[in-house]
Amino acid sequence: MKEVKFSKDTKPAEEEEEMSAEEAARLYSEGGFYIVKDLPVGTEFGCDMKSYNTGLKFLGLKMIPKGCHFLYYSSVGKDSDVSPRRGFFINIEPGEVIVHRFDPKTEDIVDDVSADEVERFRLNLRNIDGQLGVYPFGSWSKWVSLSSRLNMDLIQKYKVKSDAGDNSLLDVTYNFTAVRKQKYPDGANAAEISLHCLDSSFQLDTWLRHHESSDAVLVELQLAFIVFLVGQQYVSFNQWKLVVDMMCGCGESLDKYPKLFISFLNDLHFQLQEVPEDFFVDIISCNNFLVSSLTNLFSNIREYKACPNLKSKAISFENHLTKKFGWCFEDEYDDEYCPVVVDT
Repeated sequence: MKEVKFSKDTKPAEEEEEMSAEEAARLYSEGGFYIVKDLPVGTEFGCDMKSYNTGLKFLGLKMIPKGCHFLYYSSVGKDSDVSPRRGFFINIEPGEVIVHRFDPKTEDIVDDVSADEVERFRLNLRNIDGQLGVYPFGSWSKWVSLSSRLNMDLIQKYKVKSDAGDNSLLDVTYNFTAVRKQKYPDGANAAEISLHCLDSSFQLDTWLRHHESSDAVLVELQLAFIVFLVGQQYVSFNQWKLVVDMMCGCGESLDKYPKLFISFLNDLHFQLQEVPEDFFVDIISCNNFLVSSLTNLFSNIREYKACPNLKSKAISFENHLTKKFGWCFEDEYDDEYCPVVVDT
């Protein structure tokens, strides 16, 4: 994600798209405010898909759209060393003012600001307006496409409480639903084991028993992707990888859950749009997991009784990936660990 620097008045020029006075007033009234006290100068601070290096007067963001957002930060030392990224989710309602502070002792952002102080900030919003950056609306549509299924209630179900202190906002990790490694039922014979190893449908059904609905699969997939891409938590990448590989290995489930797989392809399309190319090569393509997994999925959709809408969606997605990344999805590989590519 591209970094831009706040000028001394904290208004990032790259993000300030021209808008009418009426539009600005509407976004101001419909949006919320996030204020963070005592954040050191030069801290990398981000909201959703954009990050910034903060200036002397930086106090937070204004005009934040209603809904769920991911905030993150990395402190910068005297030798320009950047600490590991830390992050947490917040929910914003129209006109809401959230105030946190940076604790220099723990280098955490904490939620221990009194209600009286929050009210003082609320009454003083116009006076500190120049110290609040505008929410990066240029990346708003990207964030919506990646987080459309999330809300704070759902996120709380996966969140593991940090041991950094009662007021710490840090989300150290998430308790994702374990993907059963054994793909076949207990007591299966050799023929059944072979069948289930070729078709992940039993594995998916087993996993679905731990969710309230099939749509909950997509919630967990979105959460894992955001926390690994934006929050830079590798554990979340492993969960995303396991779920994608399981979904792509399904055959019989394509006819059983057609809407789930259509939505899965939609979400995966948006996710692959946002992965930086260098990150994509270093982490995803190095072991060829995604190319081989999607090759399996596209083959299964052609072979099994997939509905016409799913088949059409798969053909469109396959063509898009071939055009964008130069991948050719063939049924067999000469080398298990080398992606098949075509010249574009």
